[in-house]
Amino acid sequence: EEEDDLDGVEDVQGLSETEKALKAAERALDDVKFELGALEDQQKELEEKLKYVQSEPRFFSLVDACVELEIQEHEYKICFFGESMQGSTSLGTFAGWEEEGRIMLFENGQMCPGGPARSLSVQLSCGATEELLDVEEPSRCVYKASVAAPAGCRKEDLAHLELDEGAKPLRKPHEEL
Repeated sequence: EEEDDLDGVEDVQGLSETEKALKAAERALDDVKFELGALEDQQKELEEKLKYVQSEPRFFSLVDACVELEIQEHEYKICFFGESMQGSTSLGTFAGWEEEGRIMLFENGQMCPGGPARSLSVQLSCGATEELLDVEEPSRCVYKASVAAPAGCRKEDLAHLELDEGAKPLRKPHEEL
């Protein structure tokens, strides 16, 4: 029966019961160390993501979210707090904010031939869902995108929507259908 507890321990024949127990304990310790490493990696990843939303909880919905849009022959993909792409070409990774959380900056994308590294600024506007509205290249290798998202809404935006007579009444998350 004790032999069953030694899964993965090779060549236990000829070992004393103490040596067998030691090998089993070493194996269990290795398993726990591996699990601990995986949990520490997961904790680090979560802490990295949370640093983006600590000061502004409204950005929580953007963590791990991406938006895509095809414009002519180009497919664009922006992963908030991650990487932005034009097809297989990197337009940069998230680097920070401008204008108090209205513009997301993506920097250090793929180098343009003989030119600067590509970069992207994303203008957030108030919208019901995350949606990539438009992407343009106003200057060589510098891109600008417009994204509508609930995270782009501020109190003044919501107040404006509530006052808009043509708008449907806003349903708060706790209201029933």
